[in-house]
Amino acid sequence: MSDTTVEGYCNRCQAERPIYKTVSWQDDVCATCGSSDIELDE
Repeated sequence: MSDTTVEGYCNRCQAERPIYKTVSWQDDVCATCGSSDIELDE
């Protein structure tokens, strides 16, 4: 699966940024916020 980003609104840092399109029940988050999530994942 490719990491495609689109212009959108990041719900984490509350700014218009290139975001990862996630599934509808997850918040859209930008690459910066998203990558920090991945590191915390066990």
